[in-house]
Amino acid sequence: MKKVILLISTVLSLYASDIIVSAAQERDWHIQTQELNSTTITPKATLYVEVVTPPKQLKTLSLPIEVTISDLHVNLYDHVKQGDALVSVSSVSWIKIQKDAIASSIDYTHTIGVNERKQMLCHEQIIAKKECIASKATLQEAQNRLKAAKELLHAYGASDTLIASITKRYKVYPTLTLHSRVSGRIIALHTDIGSSIEAFRPIATIQQEGDLWIEGALSTQHAALLKQDEAVILQIGTKKFSSRVLNIAPYINTKNQTQNVRFSIAKGTNLLPGLRTSAILYLHVNSVKIPKKALIKDGKNNIVFVKTTQGYRSVAVTIVSQEGEHYYLKPQSELERPVAVNSVLILKNMMDGNNE
Repeated sequence: MKKVILLISTVLSLYASDIIVSAAQERDWHIQTQELNSTTITPKATLYVEVVTPPKQLKTLSLPIEVTISDLHVNLYDHVKQGDALVSVSSVSWIKIQKDAIASSIDYTHTIGVNERKQMLCHEQIIAKKECIASKATLQEAQNRLKAAKELLHAYGASDTLIASITKRYKVYPTLTLHSRVSGRIIALHTDIGSSIEAFRPIATIQQEGDLWIEGALSTQHAALLKQDEAVILQIGTKKFSSRVLNIAPYINTKNQTQNVRFSIAKGTNLLPGLRTSAILYLHVNSVKIPKKALIKDGKNNIVFVKTTQGYRSVAVTIVSQEGEHYYLKPQSELERPVAVNSVLILKNMMDGNNE
C-alpha cells in the first residue's frame, strides 16, 4: 500500500511547477487564497424521489359482514390513539352472532352442571364410567363452541369487555363500536353516516406512526456504489438527514438504464408522504471541497495552485464529485495548504512561461 501511495505522489509531482510571485504582484493581480475544507461526506448523485409510506404502516378497518354506519367518532386527518373509538355500525348479522354466542354460553354453563353431577355419580359408582367419559366429551364440545363464538365476536371487532358482557350477562347490543388497534392518523374515510358498507370493504384507513421511505431511480453507475444497509446522507432543499439503503432493485430499467433504490427516513424529518422532489445523495467518503473557479485545465489534468513561501505551486488533483459551484477532490497532502481561488489564469500563464 505504501508503494502505491509513493508511486501516486511521484506521478503527481511530475505535474508540479513552482511559480515565483512577489507580494506586490499578488496585490496587483488581486490573487486571493483560501484554506480548503475537508469533509467526511461527498455528494455522488442527484435523483428525483418520492416519499412513500411503507405498506405495513397502513391499517385498513373492515368487517366480514355488511353493516350500516350509525355514527362516526373521527374525522378525516384526525390523530387517533390505540383504543380510540372510530365508528359505530349496526347489522342483522351482528345481532345474530350475539344471540348465537349467548346460546353457546348458556349451553356451556348447563353442560358444566350436568358434567359435575355425572362425575360425582361416577365417583360413587352409581352410573357407568362410560357415561362420565361421554359427559366430558360433551363438555369439551360445548366449550369449543363457546370459544368459537367468542372468536367470531372478536373478528367482528368486539372488545374483550364487550364479549364478556354478551356471554356472561346475556346482553344484546344493537350497535357495535369499532376501536383503533394502532396509533396514527386517519388518511381515508370511505363512508358516511347512514351508508351501507359491503363485507370486507374498507371503512377507514389509518397511517400508523413510524419511519417512512424515500424511493428514487439512480443511474447504474451510481447504484453500483451503494450497498444494502449502507448509511448515507440525503439532502432535500437545504436540509440534510441521515438515511440508510433499504433495497436496491435487482434489475435495470431498460428504458433509461436506471435502478430503483429505497432509502429509510426517520419520522422526525417532517417529510410528508406523497412529496415528489429532487434530492442529493451523499456517501460517507472523505474529500476536499473547493470552488470550481480555483481549478484550471492543463492538458488532461486538473490543477490548482497552492501557496508556497516564494509564490505558488501547481498541483494536479482528482475530481471525485461536484455540486453547484464546488468540486470535491480526492484528499492529498498538498491541499492542506491555502489555494489560489481567483486569477488562476494569470498563474497558469506564468507556469506555461516557466515551462517554455
